[in-house]
Amino acid sequence: QNSAEELYYLFEKYADHFRANSRSSMHTNFVSSHSNNVYAFDQLNNMKGKASGSSQ
Repeated sequence: QNSAEELYYLFEKYADHFRANSRSSMHTNFVSSHSNNVYAFDQLNNMKGKASGSSQ
């Protein structure tokens, strides 16, 4: 059974996969994360809420 911290860590690793690694990348303008996208932020909060709700 996963804890909320483990799920958050896995989500961060998953999101990191889609972030650009280089400032010179032509895809830098299209990088989306929970810090600059309201929908990704909402999804993160939903996942955190579900994770903390299931661990209680």
